[in-house]
Amino acid sequence: MRIRVSLVPSEELNAGTAEVGFVNVECGKGTQIVRWLAHEAVRRMEELAGIPTSTPSLVPQAVSDATGIILDPDTVLKEVAKDGDSVLVRFGRGPEDFTTKWRNRPTARPFDWDAMDSKGVAIRPDHDAWLKDLDLYMYGVDDMVEEIHAKTHENARADDVKNVKAVMTEFGGFIQAVFKLYEAKGDGDDGDVDRLTLEQFRMLCRDFAKGLTNEYVDECFNAVLPQNMKGARKGSVSTTMDLNGFFVAILKVAAKVFGPETKGGFQELAPRLEYFLKRDAFPVLAPVFEKVHDELRGAVTPEVVSLLKRAKRLMAKTLDSCQLRRTPDTAGHLDVRYLSVHATRWGIVSEDAGKGRDDVVSLEQLTTYVVYVKQLAAAGDVEKFTIQGAPYEVDQGEFERLLVSMAYFTYNAAMLTEAEQREEEKKAKEAAAAAARETEGYEDGEQDEGVEEDDEAAEVTEAKPDGPSITFAEYLRTYLDSIFEKAGALVAIEPPKIEI
Repeated sequence: MRIRVSLVPSEELNAGTAEVGFVNVECGKGTQIVRWLAHEAVRRMEELAGIPTSTPSLVPQAVSDATGIILDPDTVLKEVAKDGDSVLVRFGRGPEDFTTKWRNRPTARPFDWDAMDSKGVAIRPDHDAWLKDLDLYMYGVDDMVEEIHAKTHENARADDVKNVKAVMTEFGGFIQAVFKLYEAKGDGDDGDVDRLTLEQFRMLCRDFAKGLTNEYVDECFNAVLPQNMKGARKGSVSTTMDLNGFFVAILKVAAKVFGPETKGGFQELAPRLEYFLKRDAFPVLAPVFEKVHDELRGAVTPEVVSLLKRAKRLMAKTLDSCQLRRTPDTAGHLDVRYLSVHATRWGIVSEDAGKGRDDVVSLEQLTTYVVYVKQLAAAGDVEKFTIQGAPYEVDQGEFERLLVSMAYFTYNAAMLTEAEQREEEKKAKEAAAAAARETEGYEDGEQDEGVEEDDEAAEVTEAKPDGPSITFAEYLRTYLDSIFEKAGALVAIEPPKIEI
């Protein structure tokens, strides 16, 4: 692979924005990362310009493709370019390189000097810290308490808000899962992750609360936007809701569905939320995760466990390629917001899922598997879902289980297609045999002994149909190798050709 690299100075050099030179870089099979190509191009430019390479003064700041899109420098080259392509490298003064950010760039976890234990190991915040810090008063939940109920005793209003928080905590894992699932539906903005659009919220309400008007649904959505909160700063405008706002929006929906004016409604807010989740929300998503649990029941076999043990280091390298680490000893945790970007790049997630392709999953399916893996202990029971960190993260063990789940889904789809093809071939052979018998002049009930023996043999064959052409462990090995190679964790080495 040969790549033409145009070199353009950054604005800090005050040297204009035109190309100052180009180099053709031989990249072999393209298994290097984009970062290597950029540094190699700048090194060659310095060499041609007579700048001593022992003390390089210039470093690449960004790499963009022919359309001007800034590339992730840690992407394997052959994923974003092919032989003969051109890229543009913008360079500037060092020592810090790649100061220009790219779309969906992974970020390292913020470093907290105080969050250390006695051994100097970083202490991770509680997984439910975000929910504990949720201030319901800022969203005006206290104003939602019915005045009749608020007058029953001095602390009635505060107690109702406190009880609402308790219900949110009890069913927080489920509400969080609902947020993630509907975030993946429709045409959401890939760059605006962990946010729910108005259309996605409308889709949720059509599934959970069919009796609500569009006007009320829109009112619930708009009420939790940052600019409409108590004490909102001027100029803060958003058109999407975050996870905290979603919790309150669900409360507003429940408050309407089980309001005191409805049959079986409540004066208090807390029971309205609880009954809404149990009666209207659980039945919608419970079958989804029960089905996933049943489908994946046979995925982890002793052969698969053995394969994953052998692939531990490759799995760790692949995880590292998706998420930057603040320090080398930081435990690997992948922010799920970046997972879909890399999964698409690896070719295991695609918009074409279900459109004649059984080797990929959709973004919605990926999200479902992420939730299932995070809630593995619940065994598909949505009522047992527990609160997870926000945003969602997966560690290496969960990452492995996620890839196995996706592979098992595509494996079963491929084997089903294979079985259908075998059945069609069988029917075609039977039709051809019937046609041949008619041509030879056979009539119904007039078959010789040889034909009867053939029929008996056919019955034996039908009793023992051909099984899958490949086991899941074999399929998984190929599936993971493809991911490892595309992530740059595994490089195929071909033996040298020896001419005799």
